[in-house]
Amino acid sequence: MATSISCGECYCRRGWPNLCMALAPMGFSYAGGMAEYVTIPARALRNGHVVKVPPGIPAVSAALAEPTSCAVNAVENCGVGPGDVVVVIGGGPLGILNACVARQYGAARVILSGRNTTRLKQAEAFGIDVLVNPQQTDLHAVVLAETDGIGADAVIVAAPAADPREQAIGLVRKRGVICLFASLPAGKSVLALDSRPIHYGELKIVGASDSSPRQVEAAVALLGSGRCSDSGHFPAEKLVTHQFGLPGIYAAFDLMQRGEALRVVLRPAGEGVIA
Repeated sequence: MATSISCGECYCRRGWPNLCMALAPMGFSYAGGMAEYVTIPARALRNGHVVKVPPGIPAVSAALAEPTSCAVNAVENCGVGPGDVVVVIGGGPLGILNACVARQYGAARVILSGRNTTRLKQAEAFGIDVLVNPQQTDLHAVVLAETDGIGADAVIVAAPAADPREQAIGLVRKRGVICLFASLPAGKSVLALDSRPIHYGELKIVGASDSSPRQVEAAVALLGSGRCSDSGHFPAEKLVTHQFGLPGIYAAFDLMQRGEALRVVLRPAGEGVIA
């Protein structure tokens, strides 16, 4: 389901339920998640947040619909289309998801930048065209080389740091789009941006917050297709690097905090460590 429940009024009437002024996320406003059973709120049913998963999609794959739908939102906000070159900054699971969804939307070349060598190694399984560690290689030079000196069509910043946001302006072509996907902490979110490239290059800077039920449906379809494109596979089983029963929840958090897992799925009916 689309887990941030909208009110059905306010911005919801414009088709932007993810920007609802009274957004009520499951696990925060409503009890849910990391439990064997969850009660679905009435307003979630009323406002179309429950998405049917077709037969044949394993529950483990369906569990990835929410983060995948957030990547769908980012890619759509960037207007990614056939033939585009897309740069994703941030090599973690959500960076990989954004790279794969960009490919699904037609991107011809995808460049993924990340500082975690373990996660860049994991990203090799997803058919991403170019992997860059900016601590070892000049990302700006790579992007220019991959685009005949023009710059990328879109840059999605999936790294929760200020520097990549500020540097992204120098990676896009004129009329390119920069999407701020990952959030920064409150009180530490002010950026120092060179406004001249934005002005003279007519650049667009957009955000991407959560996702709508329609985008969750798109994510489910993507996960069910089992591919990102003919050349870049997007198998859910490679995104889910670990599975635990509820007794293994603390081990799951530990893996995520150490950056050793891409996505961890909890199977409430399972016992301890499953895989």
